[in-house]
Amino acid sequence: MLISYEELKTKLENILRRLEFSEQKAELCSKIFADNSRDGVHSHGVNRFPVFIEYAKQGIINIHGEPKMIEGKVLLNIGREIWGLVYITQLWQ
Repeated sequence: MLISYEELKTKLENILRRLEFSEQKAELCSKIFADNSRDGVHSHGVNRFPVFIEYAKQGIINIHGEPKMIEGKVLLNIGREIWGLVYITQLWQ
């Protein structure tokens, strides 16, 4: 089944919002997943989304997590916080 990039991104974002992701994080995560699928990085695109959702439901990913600065260095604490790609994208902005 083929769907447009925008439709994919919107569907992913809606799923994340139903899981109580903030609007900003839902938009950013859905963009990262959709971009990766569009760009051929299937291992980090839609193919990874079901696992990501399961991790969020199990609390393995803290959907409210934020990067923390300690002595000028970013502490990601990957595994107990939000997806590392979200942190890195936030830091680049």
